[in-house]
Amino acid sequence: MQKAEDIGGFVQPYEDSTPVISTIPGGGWPIDCIDGEGSTWTDPIMAWSIQADGTANPIQVDSDGLTDDATTDIASYRT
Repeated sequence: MQKAEDIGGFVQPYEDSTPVISTIPGGGWPIDCIDGEGSTWTDPIMAWSIQADGTANPIQVDSDGLTDDATTDIASYRT
C-alpha cells in the first residue's frame, strides 16, 4: 500500500458534493487542452464520470496509470 501524499499531484482528500453515479467508456473522444502559457495538446478521454446532478466529466489516465478529471489544472479545453 502506498501513502496518498507520496503520489505526485496529491493535494488533499475532499468530499465531493456531487457523487459519481456512473462511469461510461470514453468512446474515442479527444480533449483539446490549452494551458496558461498558451501551449496546446490533445489527450484521449478514457471515460466519462456521470455525477448525480447530471454533469459528465472527462477522465484521462496518466503515464503512471492514475486517473483524473481531464479538465484539472488547464486554462481551457474543448471536447
